[in-house]
Amino acid sequence: MTSGLVAPSVGAPIAMGYIDRDYASPGTQISLLLRGKHVPAEVIRLPFVKHRYQNTVKIQSNSSGGKSNV
Repeated sequence: MTSGLVAPSVGAPIAMGYIDRDYASPGTQISLLLRGKHVPAEVIRLPFVKHRYQNTVKIQSNSSGGKSNV
């Protein structure tokens, strides 16, 4: 595993890394070694999120006349 994080866009932890071709087919169940513990995982195709994913941020004016993200 080369990187990993919790991804709010998919509601789950995700990771990327290198794997032998024998195990690289999407849907293959694998086990990751994470901080000395085996963690179950599944191989999926990239991207994790569809390329048209858009996170909408609402902008409001605050009492001092500035804008803030909500």
